[in-house]
Amino acid sequence: MSQPWQQGPQGGYGGQQPPPQQPPGPAPYGQQPGYGYPQQQPQPPQQPGYGYPQPPQQGYGQPPQPGYGQPPQPGYGGQPPYPHPPQQPGPYGGPPGGFPPPPPPGGGVNNPLLALLAALGATLIASIVYAMIYKESIDEQTGEASQYPWLFLLVGALVAVGPAFLSRRNYAVWGAAAALALVAAVVGELYGIALFLAESMSELDSDLAAANGVEVKNAVEIFFQDFGDLWDLWTEVMEADNYLMLVLAPVSAVGLCASIDKKRR
Repeated sequence: MSQPWQQGPQGGYGGQQPPPQQPPGPAPYGQQPGYGYPQQQPQPPQQPGYGYPQPPQQGYGQPPQPGYGQPPQPGYGGQPPYPHPPQQPGPYGGPPGGFPPPPPPGGGVNNPLLALLAALGATLIASIVYAMIYKESIDEQTGEASQYPWLFLLVGALVAVGPAFLSRRNYAVWGAAAALALVAAVVGELYGIALFLAESMSELDSDLAAANGVEVKNAVEIFFQDFGDLWDLWTEVMEADNYLMLVLAPVSAVGLCASIDKKRR
């Protein structure tokens, strides 16, 4: 009589073998491991210790930066990053960008020849203007002229405008400007006397002038044809204070050149 409850030779109840046990593995997505399975504890992220370099912090709203040796990540919306065009070297050997190098300190035009030409033109203009003012200052009764110091300062400054702005720290040009300022003041007074004499001759009757042997001339003819007599007449009316007034013109010219050069440093 057999005993059904006895264990067979192969083991298991009733001669059947128990199902093999499967090793515990990861639970399917969304399911927790059942009872009896080992629980997996999440590992916290490792933080670098004190003294080790810290990874760069990513700003708010900034795309993640690739690591060292990794290709660049695509830009916003999956588009590749905007390629930057290669920089071309700038002109004159300067940095890229197309801008010229900055000017050297103490900038400005430095052209002595142009400065001298400008001073010569200003000398001619200043002489004619001063001659007209000098003619009006001559008294018809005494033949004496009034002296105004500001006129000599104005003549010197007008002549020195060109050298002051067109030459930089050129003392030879400054000296030439001072000499031309003195010439402008002297020529202005001489031509002013010629204008006064020409105006006085124009008021004479032509018959009376011919009877007295007086030749009626204009100011230009008197200045060039009778320059010796004009010079003698000018030196006779000159006094010590008149010579001091003439010195103001070159002093004004040098002073203007020096002040402009000081401001440009």
